[in-house]
Amino acid sequence: MQQEVVVYITGIHPTATRESVHMYCKKFTGEISKVEVFASSDGRRKCANVSVLSYIGAFNLIYGINYTKVDGQVLYANICGYDVINIQNEELFSIFISGGNFTSERDLYEELALFGQVFRVKLLRGCAVAQFYNEESMNRALNVRYIRDGKISKKTSKQKSTALKIEKDDTSVHSKISVHSKISVHSKISVHSKISTQSKVSSKSRTSKISNSNVSYISRDKVGVFNFEITRQSSTSAM
Repeated sequence: MQQEVVVYITGIHPTATRESVHMYCKKFTGEISKVEVFASSDGRRKCANVSVLSYIGAFNLIYGINYTKVDGQVLYANICGYDVINIQNEELFSIFISGGNFTSERDLYEELALFGQVFRVKLLRGCAVAQFYNEESMNRALNVRYIRDGKISKKTSKQKSTALKIEKDDTSVHSKISVHSKISVHSKISVHSKISTQSKVSSKSRTSKISNSNVSYISRDKVGVFNFEITRQSSTSAM
């Protein structure tokens, strides 16, 4: 029996319903078996657990909605439980891009998705960081060496990011990342939220026990490399 994969989505508009989320996700994969929608920890937005019948379907869904804006909200999606398990080692399968011409985090995400499965990205002043789901995807990016006039290297603890304010898509993003910071994608609902430190990670872990109590989390060794079909569709319609 094929194991279902749960995709965790944050940043959903507070008026969205289970039916509207289901219909929206169907634009990117027809393998959805179940959708659960619940309020975020701060009550300002909604989150969803979308059960998909295969990894390929899950990554098609993740690619389709990641870092896109819907109803004024920026969506983020990843395999449920993955960041809670692996967030403690930010440098694992991570790259650092010095320079580079990227207009938004969605732009950066799409460019890096050509190398494989991208877990998360962060656009900073004069540089960017990204983390992949697996080593194969990371190595493909490292082998290219340059992307959009930016130099790609393996991220190390010596590469420090700078506090800044980014203006993109008419939304201000305040971020501050240090060597010891851990990027939390679940603690705040979207990429247009403040990047938190380890305290946010533990807070999200507690929240996950409540909202995702019935979810079987996916371990790293089960996240392989997949040749999934990229569908570039507009993601501005309402949920």
